[in-house]
Amino acid sequence: ITPCYFYEEYYEELQVQMRPFDTQIKQKDYAIFIDYTKPVFKKRLWVIDLKTKNVVLNCHVAHAYKSGKIWPTKFSNVISSNISSKGSFITGFDYEGNYGHAMKIHGLEKENNNVFDRTIVFHPAARYLYGIALPIWTNGCFATSRLNMDKIIKFTQNGSFIYVSV
Repeated sequence: ITPCYFYEEYYEELQVQMRPFDTQIKQKDYAIFIDYTKPVFKKRLWVIDLKTKNVVLNCHVAHAYKSGKIWPTKFSNVISSNISSKGSFITGFDYEGNYGHAMKIHGLEKENNNVFDRTIVFHPAARYLYGIALPIWTNGCFATSRLNMDKIIKFTQNGSFIYVSV
């Protein structure tokens, strides 16, 4: 378990956002919460054990360059927009992609229901800031270090809830 505090208001927001999609959430042990109000150089992704409220992982996650440099301010559901998405998602299956071990996702809302067709996925970061494993920008995907990606996939693939807060 990562020694990290998960804000109670984040947990409450996660619970509220999960309720409308309860029947679609197949894996109810873990969820992913991303806070896009935090800048790219801060750890803003949490994998949460929903039974204990423990943080399993807290790490950096990239957003789309076209969404904003420091934090995303523009969001899209348009194919080929190369802009980040927000809202509620469900994890899909894992696969070996162009950047390594990756995971598909499915949007649950009108504002993000094209993410699968847009090929917005979780994948290891291809770019690093100052030579360290700090993902910065993508074309819309959720990218983090290879080690963190493997952990995210291990805990959440095939039906866990994801919420991207803005």
